[in-house]
Amino acid sequence: MGTAFDYLLRFYIERLNEVQSGKKWLAEEVVEMVSEAPRFHRECESLLKTAKRAHSRFMKSGKIGDSLLLGACYLAHLDMIYRTGYSVNLDVCDQNDLKDLGRLISLVEPSLFKADWACLLNPTFGKASRLVGGADADLVIDDALIEVKTIKELKFDTTTFYQLAGYYILYQIGGFEGYPKGRSIERLGVYYSRYGLLKRFPAKCVFGSPGYDRFVEWFVHRAKEEMSHGTTVKE
Repeated sequence: MGTAFDYLLRFYIERLNEVQSGKKWLAEEVVEMVSEAPRFHRECESLLKTAKRAHSRFMKSGKIGDSLLLGACYLAHLDMIYRTGYSVNLDVCDQNDLKDLGRLISLVEPSLFKADWACLLNPTFGKASRLVGGADADLVIDDALIEVKTIKELKFDTTTFYQLAGYYILYQIGGFEGYPKGRSIERLGVYYSRYGLLKRFPAKCVFGSPGYDRFVEWFVHRAKEEMSHGTTVKE
């Protein structure tokens, strides 16, 4: 559900701000990845085409209908192949899940995601992304780096803080591809989709913390160490 909503919110913000990320969806990479299995490839490609058609119609009309919700669900299923290597009933989406997606997107307040000068969807961290074997954030709106959480409990725990801190460090090392020069990330935030709530806090809570410089040194060392063993640093 979280992945499906990530796609749906991405489409919503894309149209709201009249921008495109220029990046392939992860689901597109999955379809390319399974090209050597013809029958499975055709199945995945069919779902991707259905999602793309729904996305295209939404970008023109702005109407969030069942086809868009279904498309987001299909894309989430394709993503799971990449993340877990597991697939079953790719074209089956529970009606309750589709209703849930519709409810989640109905909670979105447009003003929270309307950008004044920068809107980046799933931005990468330049050279720093390679430091951890590939990484991207959920979104950047102006001076805020935002993580989207589709979880039941309204809580901000240490895991979420560390994730944002890690992203901020990667941003400081490699910047964001496509981010305006002369601008900087000043806030970090979490959007709790089940509550329609966006909470932001100053980035100095991370870089202003005692021992921050030593932590960055440790972070880079640990990332290089993990990569040398053929693994990636987990979020």
